[in-house]
Amino acid sequence: MTWSWGLVGLPNAGKSTVFNALTGGGSVVGNYPFTTIEPHLGKLPAADPRLDQLRVIVGAGYATEATLDVIDIAGLIPGSSKGEGLGNQFLAAIREVDAIVHVLRCFDSSSAGHPLGTLDPVRDLDIVLTELALADLEAIRRRRNRVYKPAHAGDQVAARELTLLQALEDRLDRGSWPLSRDLDPSDREYALRQLFLLTAKPCLYLANSSDAPLEPGLCWEALCRRAAIDGVPLASVRARLEMELGDLPPTERVAFARELGASEPGALARVLLHPLKLVTFFTANASEARSWLVSEGTTAVAAARKVHSDMAEGFIKAEVLSYRELADAGSLAAARERGLIRVEGRDYRVADGDVILFRFRAPG
Repeated sequence: MTWSWGLVGLPNAGKSTVFNALTGGGSVVGNYPFTTIEPHLGKLPAADPRLDQLRVIVGAGYATEATLDVIDIAGLIPGSSKGEGLGNQFLAAIREVDAIVHVLRCFDSSSAGHPLGTLDPVRDLDIVLTELALADLEAIRRRRNRVYKPAHAGDQVAARELTLLQALEDRLDRGSWPLSRDLDPSDREYALRQLFLLTAKPCLYLANSSDAPLEPGLCWEALCRRAAIDGVPLASVRARLEMELGDLPPTERVAFARELGASEPGALARVLLHPLKLVTFFTANASEARSWLVSEGTTAVAAARKVHSDMAEGFIKAEVLSYRELADAGSLAAARERGLIRVEGRDYRVADGDVILFRFRAPG
C-alpha cells in the first residue's frame, strides 16, 4: 500500500507548482485558472537522512526510499459541490486520496491574478472547506434516508448509525470542521470507510509563498490562529523556488537551498507523514538498505508482509534494534556483541526508526 496526498485549493493557488516541487513532476504551470484539468500523479520520496547513514553502516550497495503518492487535483471554486467548474472531477479525485494538502496562496503576482482579486488565505480555506462540507452533507443525508425506516422499525444497528449520522450532520451544519480533529477512532473509521467523508480525512494547511520568503504578517498570523483552532498542522513552502532548485544536481541543490533559506530536500515529505500517523522502519543487507512506511501500531508480521508476503506467511521472529543504537554501535556485528538486538514476536508493534531483520520459513 502506498499512501496518497491530494493537493487542493482555489485556482492559481500554486498547486501544480507545489506538485512539481515535491515530485519533480511535469504538471503544467500556467497563469490562468484550471491549468490542471485531469489529476496528475507523482511520487514523493520520503527522504530520511537515516537511510543513507544506514547504507554506509551496513555497507549496502544502494538505498531505496519509501514513497508517497501526490495527486495534483483541479482547482475548486464556489459551487463545486454542485458540479460547477470542474467540481465533479474535483470531488471524485479527492475521495480517492488518503489525506488532503490545502494549498493556500500567500503571494502576489501580476501575471497570475487571484480569482477573487485579493489575497486572503483564511477566506480561501473557508471556501474550500465549505465545498467539502456541502458535499459531505449530501452524502450523510443520502445515507440517513436509507437507514431512517429500519431504525424506526426497531433495527438497533440502524438506530445507532442514524444517531451518528445526525451528530455528524449537526457538526457540519455548525461549521465544526474538519471532522478529522476530534472524532473517536470508530466514528472516524465509519466516516472515512463507509461514508467517504472529505472533511474526515487527515489534512495539512500549506502556505505557498511562491519564490519569496513568507514574511511575518497578517496572512501568516491569521493562518497560524486558524490552524491552532482547527487542530491541523501548518507548514509553508516557497514552491516556485523549490521547483527550480529541483532541476539542480543534489549537492548544488542543498547548498543553494541553505543559501536562499529554502527547505532542505525531504523536509516537507517528513511533515506529510505526521497527519497520516506513519512511522518509518528499515531493512538492510549487503545489497540494499531500504525504508518502509507503515501506520503507527503496525505489528511485526504486518510489517513483514509489507516487505514480502512470504515473510509474513512463514514468519518466525523479528530481530530488532533502533537506528540510533545501530549508529552508536557502528556495525551490526558490534550491536550484536553488545546485546542490542532484541528478538520480537509477530505481535510486536513497530516503532519509528526500527531496523528489522525478519526470520521466516521459505515457502514449500
